[in-house]
Amino acid sequence: MEMQSIRRQAILGGLAQLHQWEAESVPPLDTVSGRYLYFKMMEHAMGGSASPSGHLLKNIHCDAQLSERTIRLKLREFEQMGYVESSMGSRDRRARQLKPTAKMLAIMEEHIQAFEQIMGKELLLIEKNTLS
Repeated sequence: MEMQSIRRQAILGGLAQLHQWEAESVPPLDTVSGRYLYFKMMEHAMGGSASPSGHLLKNIHCDAQLSERTIRLKLREFEQMGYVESSMGSRDRRARQLKPTAKMLAIMEEHIQAFEQIMGKELLLIEKNTLS
């Protein structure tokens, strides 16, 4: 077997292993809407494009391929499960700010560690800012 084929098999095996870990360990990922919101919240928590004070609800809806109702229901569920806190926007009181709770941040940290443990064997990650 050629080296590239072996590497691809290892990567796919790692992805399957990570998916299994996610199914067993990350409750927010049990639905498409939960997965979408979880990764939006992770993007924000890891310094993505959202403001530091919280993720505006309208920004979550903008690029979603899910209905607004679906997202709102899942957000309500996340709040009830203690994964997300919401508050009124500081500038616009009609806008809701969303913030992952310590419980959600702990899950995200476990997820990152699992990714690094499972996929770290197969991938070399180089940060952009270290290249310049």
